[in-house]
Amino acid sequence: MKAKGKKPAGRLIVTDAIKRKGKNMVEKFLDGNPEAKCFFESRKGRKTAKAERSGITLNDEDAAIAKGMLARGDRQHDIAAWFGVNGGRIADIKTEKTFSHVAPVYDNLPPVGPYLSGRASNAAHETIAMVVKELRDLAQRLDQRLKET
Repeated sequence: MKAKGKKPAGRLIVTDAIKRKGKNMVEKFLDGNPEAKCFFESRKGRKTAKAERSGITLNDEDAAIAKGMLARGDRQHDIAAWFGVNGGRIADIKTEKTFSHVAPVYDNLPPVGPYLSGRASNAAHETIAMVVKELRDLAQRLDQRLKET
C-alpha cells in the first residue's frame, strides 16, 4: 500500500495550485527527470498526459534570422512553421524576452511564407521519390537499348 500523498518517482500531477505558482515548477521537474511524465489534472479530476518535448531549440543564428523575418513583415505563425517551433517562441524573440542580445540579419532570409503543411510536404516527398524511381527505370532502359545497338 502506498503512503498517502506520495507520488511515484518520475511523475508529477499538476493541479490548479501548481498552475498558479507558474510553469517554472513543472519545467524544473521535467528538466530534472528526462524520462518523467507530466499529468495535468482537470477540474473534473481527470488526468491528461502532457505531450513529449520536440527537442527543437533555437540558437542565436536562428533568432537573428527570425528577427530579420519579423522585420520583413512575415507572420509569426509562418516563422514558427519554418523553424518547427511553437509560435510562442517567436513571440518571445519579438518581445525580446529571449535573444535580446542578438541583432537581426537581413540577407539570405528564407522565402516568405506560408509554407507547406506536414501533409503537403509528405505528399511532395512521395511524388519526388516516385519521379526519381521512374527516372532510374528510364535510365536503365536507355542503357539496355544503347548496349543492344
